[in-house]
Amino acid sequence: MFKIFKIFLIVYFFNITPSYSLNKQFLNLEDTHLKYLLGSVSLEENDALKAYSYLNEIKELGEEHQNFNINFIRTLVELEKFGELFSFLNKQKNTLNFYDANLLLGLDSLVKKNYKDSEKFFEKLKFLKKSNYHDSILEELISNVMLGWLEASKQNKDEALRYFSQMPGNLNTLNLIQKTFAACYFEDQETETYFENLVLNSDRQFSRYYFFLSNYLLRKGLNEKAEKKIDEGIKQNNQNLLLNQTKEFFIKKDYKKIKNYFDCKNTKHQISEFFYLIANFYILDEDYIRSNFYLKLSNYFNKNFKLNKVLIAENYLKIKNYEISKNTYYSLKKIGQKTSWHSDKKISDIISNTENTQKSIIFIENAFKKLKSKNYVHFLEVGDIYKKNKIYEKSIEYYSNAIKLLPENHSLLPKILDRRGTSYERMGEWERADNDLELSLQFNPDQAYVLNYLAYSWLERKVNIEKSLKMLVKANSLYKNDPFIMDSLAWAMYLLNDFEESEKILKKVVQMMPSDPIVNDHYAEVLCKQKKYLQARYAWSYVLGLPTTEEKLKKEIQKKIIYCHDKSL
Repeated sequence: MFKIFKIFLIVYFFNITPSYSLNKQFLNLEDTHLKYLLGSVSLEENDALKAYSYLNEIKELGEEHQNFNINFIRTLVELEKFGELFSFLNKQKNTLNFYDANLLLGLDSLVKKNYKDSEKFFEKLKFLKKSNYHDSILEELISNVMLGWLEASKQNKDEALRYFSQMPGNLNTLNLIQKTFAACYFEDQETETYFENLVLNSDRQFSRYYFFLSNYLLRKGLNEKAEKKIDEGIKQNNQNLLLNQTKEFFIKKDYKKIKNYFDCKNTKHQISEFFYLIANFYILDEDYIRSNFYLKLSNYFNKNFKLNKVLIAENYLKIKNYEISKNTYYSLKKIGQKTSWHSDKKISDIISNTENTQKSIIFIENAFKKLKSKNYVHFLEVGDIYKKNKIYEKSIEYYSNAIKLLPENHSLLPKILDRRGTSYERMGEWERADNDLELSLQFNPDQAYVLNYLAYSWLERKVNIEKSLKMLVKANSLYKNDPFIMDSLAWAMYLLNDFEESEKILKKVVQMMPSDPIVNDHYAEVLCKQKKYLQARYAWSYVLGLPTTEEKLKKEIQKKIIYCHDKSL
């Protein structure tokens, strides 16, 4: 609001200035400031193209104003105008005293093999760290790693490893990652062992490094072994798009594509992968703008690794820049069927957000029909899309087809039965819902949320109440302190007239989910049963004021309030 107010003041000022006969120089000065303001606001609103249209006209402002340089550089990186970026930076390199400028100047010097200047800029980064602890740690890390790859470029292995070992904070895994990639760069005989240690000692989020192990083995001519490593990675994380797309390349024997994605002997590729890693750290902090800054740098240093742009598209989606996100996903579709299908699902989501559900459904149906080969995963995912949009009958159809295509005793069977069962439940087909959910539990009895869903469904219908209680006790032991399970457990106790214990649990749940209408309604019910009439009515009044309370529940509560009083009066 304040930004809009500032613009209004300046626009208003321009509307009245002619009557005061202000001189031309003053008007030009104000015109420059207006363009700077409009450019800055556009950048904050994630419209880099519009920001560029304003800021590019007033580049001379950079000679005096550091903030202009910060915004203009950020705009150029966002638009991937790197030729213009480095030209602008080098003209003012002696006056730019902020982190991004010196990082970029150091990178430009490194690429040009001007190692002396590159070292000067990277060393300077250590004195330009931000006050924010999180950013400070990451930027110290970036400084050390850049100096490490500078030394590696000069073939100074020991110096490079020394810098890679200087990891600030608790970043031991990053130390291992950089040492692994350095081993590959310097053709260390233990490179394969380094990669094995990295993928085996890390959790699912590091399954990406199976690709680099496979890439390394493929470059050694060990094609069969390389493919097996991709299979191992998919077994660890079957949702990893990079691994699934690489498997598709292996099936087609398209080894060239896998090799082209990354060459560990290429310093620029190494820097690109490091920036991709940094971008992920900023995503964890939900700083999608800063994440994209490093992703754009990553893409600049290795344009061959096209799948990395998936993360750029996801970041744009997170900040609701739907148009750029959609265009990025469209650009990825030609990589392969796995990536194309992933992109189609995301585009369908964007259409749902920007247009309507019907167009979104039509889009994904057409994409599904175009798939050259379909498996149970495709049917499951389309079923999920229908279910998300509350088209339960169609979701059941796709879940049923997914089950038919599943290999015998597949681990996904309980999950699909659960999803089909809950779709049946939403349609009021209780018998089929119960059959699917109970069958899901037969295959995997320790599914806390399936236990909760089935038990609560019975409680709502007031059937199998004692059995529901046992199931909910088990669910609560599997997932302690889950408010949804605790609410169901308390409601089962309420229906079995154990009001005191029910109240104890619901009191905790209300503290955990204070704005949930159902939980507060349950709490009021229990209070009323224990003749705590004033408290109950207060709780119900609170529910009536919640913005998420549905009209049906409001009408029920209005009746409950009338009947919840001391009958002896």
